[in-house]
Order: sequence, then structure tokens, then C-alpha cells
Amino acid sequence: MQLPLAQLLRAYIRAFSARPDVSIIDAAFAAPLTAEERAGLPLPPELDVFAETLGGVEFTWMFEQDKHNPDQSKGENGGHLAIPSIRNFAWHPRPSGVRGNFAARAVLDSMTPEGIGWWIHRADESPKQARTAFEDANDCTLKPMDSLKAYLTMGARYAFVWYWQAGTGTGRGYYDRLRGASVPLNTSTAKIEARLVDVGLLPEEAAGLYKWLGASVVLLLHRDGSRTTPNTTSSSEKPPANTTKDSAITNATTAKATGEKTAKKPAAAKATAEKTAKKPAAAAKATAEKLAAGKTGKKTA
Repeated sequence: MQLPLAQLLRAYIRAFSARPDVSIIDAAFAAPLTAEERAGLPLPPELDVFAETLGGVEFTWMFEQDKHNPDQSKGENGGHLAIPSIRNFAWHPRPSGVRGNFAARAVLDSMTPEGIGWWIHRADESPKQARTAFEDANDCTLKPMDSLKAYLTMGARYAFVWYWQAGTGTGRGYYDRLRGASVPLNTSTAKIEARLVDVGLLPEEAAGLYKWLGASVVLLLHRDGSRTTPNTTSSSEKPPANTTKDSAITNATTAKATGEKTAKKPAAAKATAEKTAKKPAAAAKATAEKLAAGKTGKKTA
């Protein structure tokens, strides 16, 4: 049985956060809505089901080696998904200056002010018939994206890279970097699912992600091995049970290595001093021999 889309998304973010080559800026999840809360909102059916598990999510990442280059907009140096609080969900009439064959819209994904995912429906449709779309204000286009599942599935297959909806060169470059550092596509299903469990997922979540994303699931796993401690700086997710233990082992190993390296420095300094001290004596001896040879016309032994 396939797990709910919202549960798969949470598992996806947990697994992706364990990649050692990315830095997680946001991994925040809003509490699910009660049945009473959902009943009082004009939610599309897919979003109503999603809200049973998640009331909103913000996921932002960038490459670890690019942390020195801060984002001007969240996610522009990596990826971003921002489903705002579903508790605040509301429909708004189409603004007069906005093109598109729809009568009303509601925010689905606040990726950036210039690139927003929308729920839209036409004048002869109800909110229950709403579909998703992506508006790119940079070129004034509205791209149909079909369903919530289609939107999130495509986004997950591209790790929600910057402007994945529009296929920009920047986003493709980030995707290529991830793919190049991910496990090979021909990795067996068993190995992929075992690796996902190693980074903290339940077996059913690992199997569900593989079923959901197919070969694209390899984006969740670094080629050289992912850490078991999620690489998050801001997360409402509970870390795997062995996080504290692994961190203690890592810190102890690092301290030991640092101590050994520091202890070796005096020996290195001594060797350098001895080498330096020998230079004048050797140079003086060579000069004396050269002068003696010049006076006698003979080579010294």
C-alpha cells in the first residue's frame, strides 16, 4: 500500500538532509489540520488529504561547499519548497493584470516572489476541481502542472532545485551536480532501500520512496555514503535514535586526531632546527675545500 504523499515528502526531506554535500537551511513542518479545521476551508480534495498529515512545509537547501555564498532569495543557491500554512488557505479572484484562463487562485508553493506555485480553477469550476500551475513572473508565463501529486513528484525528482518548474540553466546545473555525486542508477533496489534505512527511514518509507520516485530516488543518496546524522540547521524533525552516539564518536575521534597532530609538532620543529644548524657547517667546509683546491691546483679528496 502506498504511503500518503505528505508522509513520503517528510521521509524524502529527512533522507536528503543526510547527504554530506548539502547544507539544510529549513526543514520545518506544520502540524496537521484537524477534521474540523479542514471542513471549514475550501480545500481542493488532494490538499485536504495532504493536510491530514502535514499542515505546511518549508524545505531549503544549498551545497555545503557554497555556504560562504549566502542566498539573496531562499533557495537560489540550491533548492526551495514552501507550502504555506494550510490553515491560512484562501482563494483570491484573478487580478486584472494577470493572464491565464482561470477565475481564482490560491497559493500552493511560495518558492520566491517571482516564481509561485498556484492552485487555480476556472469560472465554471468549483475549488474541488482546482489544478496546479506555476507562474514565472520573469517572463509572464503560467505553466499548467496538473495535480498536487504531479507537482510534488516532479519537484522531488529534481530535488526542488531553483526554478525546477521552468527548467532554468541554473537549476539544471544544480541537478547535474547532485546526480554526479549520487549513487549510480543501476544500484539495486535492495541496496538503495537499505541505505535509506541506514539514514533513519523506516523500511516502509524507504520502499515507498522508491515506488514514488523510481530511479530518481538515487538523488537522496550520496555516492560515497551519507551520514546517519541529518545535516540540518533548522528542523522540526526528530533525529534518528543513534544521532547522539554517532556525534560523540565523531567528536572523540576528531579530538584524538587533533591531539596526535599537535603532539607531533615539537618533533617536526626539532628536525627543522637540526637541518638548519647543519647548513652553515656544510657550506663552510665546501668553501674551504674549494679555496684549497684553487691554491694548489689539486682536487681535494
